[in-house]
Amino acid sequence: MDAQARSSQAAVAIDTILDDLLKDPDCEAIQSHLLVLKQKVAAWKLRFLDEVRRRSVEIFRAVLFPDNPLWDTCEGYWPGKGFRSKVTDDIRKWLDDARHEWIQEAVEGITRKDWQDFFIGPIQEQCKEPASPGSSGTPTS
Repeated sequence: MDAQARSSQAAVAIDTILDDLLKDPDCEAIQSHLLVLKQKVAAWKLRFLDEVRRRSVEIFRAVLFPDNPLWDTCEGYWPGKGFRSKVTDDIRKWLDDARHEWIQEAVEGITRKDWQDFFIGPIQEQCKEPASPGSSGTPTS
């Protein structure tokens, strides 16, 4: 949810720019390319969100799942009134414990890297000039 909220403004801004270009009569010749780019941007955002979710779940699962004292405590609430809220409170306390701060830092690192790899990088690739035929791609002096 955090990655979704943090990436939303940038994705909406790019979508707005593409929508404006699609309405521009001067861009009529490249309209099909703009539509494809718009679809790609949406796919890149979804890929970014999927990767962040998947990798974050892996971190939390690796650390949270084997914490038997936490789960033993939570299991002790069942069956009982307020089971869900008690478990939520205990997990929140577990996450807020200073011993687990590194988890949030790791997820932040994943989010930043995946944003670059799966959203910004592909957009930058689309902005590169294609090499001219016979060009080696290296500048000449």
